Amino acid sequence: MLTEIDGFGVNESNFITNPIYVIATTNIRESIDPALRRTGRLDLEIEIPVPNQEARYEILSGVLEGIEHELNSDELKEIS
Repeated sequence: MLTEIDGFGVNESNFITNPIYVIATTNIRESIDPALRRTGRLDLEIEIPVPNQEARYEILSGVLEGIEHELNSDELKEIS
């Protein structure tokens, strides 16, 4: 895989001709081979943290908006 990534989109002058985008997920960041994460291979990582209770409440409230339900605000907070 490393060899393929190194050869994608690079011409003989070592210029990127067609950038490649890789989207991957993991819940154990340390399990990724450090060679994949070095500069020039996968240059950008975006970490999306696990939402806290307040963020989960906002997400749940947004999902339930416009849907009939019998939960009050306190119950939604307890669920989140």
